[in-house]
Amino acid sequence: MFVPTKALLQDKLNVLKVDQAVTPTTSKLFGAKIGLFTNAVVPSKDTVLADLTEANYTGYAQSAAVQWSNVFDDLSQKPSIRSQSVLFKPTGNAQLNTIRGAFLVAADGVTLLGVELFNNPIVQGDADDGFTYACTYSEDPNGNHGLGLVA
Repeated sequence: MFVPTKALLQDKLNVLKVDQAVTPTTSKLFGAKIGLFTNAVVPSKDTVLADLTEANYTGYAQSAAVQWSNVFDDLSQKPSIRSQSVLFKPTGNAQLNTIRGAFLVAADGVTLLGVELFNNPIVQGDADDGFTYACTYSEDPNGNHGLGLVA
């Protein structure tokens, strides 16, 4: 489950409160990047970037700024947005990493917007490994704010 942090929840509320004169680029989602982490952490609204150990296999880098879909209703009829899929793939014989999850960080590179702990860790060790990830953010009054798609 994708767990949004206080920064994203506050930003979401601020965007909802602003008048029509403010452009959507004031949202922290614009310019946000996806990264991977290797340590076991239990995500919460208080998780910060320093709580995560970022992947360091050969060829790893955070994504470029992600693009977001138009708002759509997910299978549970919750309004949602989804990033484009990002390919994470080593570039040769890599330092072995066990990827435990993904994170979304604001364009400032410091403000953690959300974390997803994968159900099953993914090993990244050589050029034959690799997977794609897309972040889905949903509005849910019960607190389930979406999940990523790993392929």
